[in-house]
Amino acid sequence: FLQKIQPKAVFFIKYEFWKNYIQEAKNRHIPIYSICSIFREKQAYFQFYGSFFRKILNNFSFFYLQDQSSGNLLQQIGLKNWKVVGDNRFDAVIANRERAKSFPAIEQFLNHQKAIILGSSWEIDEQLFQEVLAENSTEKFILAPHEIGEHHLQSIEKRWPKKTIRYSQLSTTNADLPILILDSIGMLNSVYQYGKLAYVGGGFTGKLHNILEPAVFGLPVIFGPKHSRFPEAQGFIDQGFGFSVSSSDELVKVLLWIEENKGEIQQELLQFMQTQQGVSAKIIAHLSSSLSPDVES
Repeated sequence: FLQKIQPKAVFFIKYEFWKNYIQEAKNRHIPIYSICSIFREKQAYFQFYGSFFRKILNNFSFFYLQDQSSGNLLQQIGLKNWKVVGDNRFDAVIANRERAKSFPAIEQFLNHQKAIILGSSWEIDEQLFQEVLAENSTEKFILAPHEIGEHHLQSIEKRWPKKTIRYSQLSTTNADLPILILDSIGMLNSVYQYGKLAYVGGGFTGKLHNILEPAVFGLPVIFGPKHSRFPEAQGFIDQGFGFSVSSSDELVKVLLWIEENKGEIQQELLQFMQTQQGVSAKIIAHLSSSLSPDVES
């Protein structure tokens, strides 16, 4: 691959450290960069048995890190070629917000209300909302399941009988139902604009989905308890606009608290998201000053 492509520089993203590609690039004297990388103390690189893995990291020309704790870990193993720049996914979601699509059918369904949005929900996330959605008669909900296979869609409809309508079947005659199921992919990151708060799935499986997508629209974000691999989740909790729940009782309490404080939360969240942008520009600026002219071109 390297022989055919003849790259002048190689970039790996976040957790990607492919030993054979990295070693071959190093052998060819190709600069190797890690973009928005993030490290955790329990990873093999930082263990007594991790010398093999540390050799992989030694091949990198530079690391552009998401947080200071990652830099501290690299420092412990003797690596000083790093800089904390943040997470460039903030740039991506801000750009997505600017080009968000509108959906007239959803606007008609909501009838000037803002929805509680369940984004990328797994079955365990839907179970958490069982009673909340069954008992609520005034709120509008938009549910975007992680899997949109027919079996899963039918299980959602059985969970809340006579309360749901699929987006593909939405019309003026059934728009008064409380729960809209998004049965089409590629919509969710724009649909968050119609929300007042979001629950993002995957937090009970350790596979938390993107919480930045709803946050960029000012939506407080709720998620399950298994989020240790996602530093933005703990950052949101620390800032007061992210909430981890483990039970339906906790969920109800958080929903009530957000409802009482949503104006203040939204303002602080939007301000925070704005301060996080510009990571890509920082990386490009630093690269421009360090790359050789033939590589930069």
